[in-house]
Amino acid sequence: MNKNTTPVKVNKTVKAKKAAFDDDTADDGSIMLPCSSGKSLEQTLKSCGVDESKWLVDHYTIEENTRGYNFKVYLKKKEYLGQSLEDLKKELAQSCQYSASAKYKTRQNGLLLEFAPFDLHWGKLAWAEETGEDYDMKEATVAINKSIDYTLQMASKFDISKIVFPFGNDFFQIDNEQNTTTAGTRQDTDSRFKKILREGRKLIISTIEKLKKVAPVDIVIVSGNHGGLSEFMLGDLIEVKYENDKRVSVNNSPTARKYYSFGKNLIGYTHGDQEKVTDLVGIMATEKPKEWGESKHRTWHLGHMHMMQAREMQGVKVEWLPSLSASDAWHKKRGYVNNTRGVVSSIFDKEMGLVNRIYFNL
Repeated sequence: MNKNTTPVKVNKTVKAKKAAFDDDTADDGSIMLPCSSGKSLEQTLKSCGVDESKWLVDHYTIEENTRGYNFKVYLKKKEYLGQSLEDLKKELAQSCQYSASAKYKTRQNGLLLEFAPFDLHWGKLAWAEETGEDYDMKEATVAINKSIDYTLQMASKFDISKIVFPFGNDFFQIDNEQNTTTAGTRQDTDSRFKKILREGRKLIISTIEKLKKVAPVDIVIVSGNHGGLSEFMLGDLIEVKYENDKRVSVNNSPTARKYYSFGKNLIGYTHGDQEKVTDLVGIMATEKPKEWGESKHRTWHLGHMHMMQAREMQGVKVEWLPSLSASDAWHKKRGYVNNTRGVVSSIFDKEMGLVNRIYFNL
């Protein structure tokens, strides 16, 4: 390394290091970038307090860890480089792949991204002293926003041409003003029913807006056992909102099971609380005979269990996907605890089927 090159390592000691760049003889500085910050190299330099009239970027690296990306920037005194700062920043900006505003090219033979945040239980209330961790609408918002930001960062490495967004699957915790499920089981809730509906609608629309910046989005509404009627009405509202948007389609049919085809892939969606697992192979073949015959890779994606689990029967994979939701008092008392909270997103190729997965864990 050239003796005039100064490393700026990523950590949390911003205030102690920041002032060092105000002096010509300074040689160190630091900053931590959380995974959800979406900051660019330019913002990193600004946050570190780098005096751009005195320092130039020699090179930088981005280190990936379980929580996101850390920047490590190497600086040189300005007089040691002939390249202008503006030209250098433009060059680096073109090569940086981690900006939250990145644009993705879509191609006819691209891949399918499935973003499936099952069983969010929007409106659930959990008190940490009773259950081990807090959970309410504020916590749920943070969780789903982190999951989608991380998923899209990781998906930027792939040529995504389509996104399928199955939601419902107990998106809502309750289904009426009596704070009960569709069947009448009373629940611990964070707010009034109407507020839960309104804020839930805002959250889903915000999620769709993020997804459609990447690729066209096909939304599949899957009814759950907690808020089935509310999920159907939310799906109807979303269908109306996006009826003139060619980048968004909505499947909100009232059937309990939904299907989605992508090339030689056939994916079935159901909540998983009604059917016998051993019947799912025959159900798929009976309900979708044409798509069954045209497909090679057949999968069921279920919720309800709040855990990652999989089995294969007669060439059909049946997978239960995890939940971002925390345990409430009822689940805590019965020992339904410590399952990994998260979102598992799948990437499918039209010919080869499932080719990759993105795991976001809280």
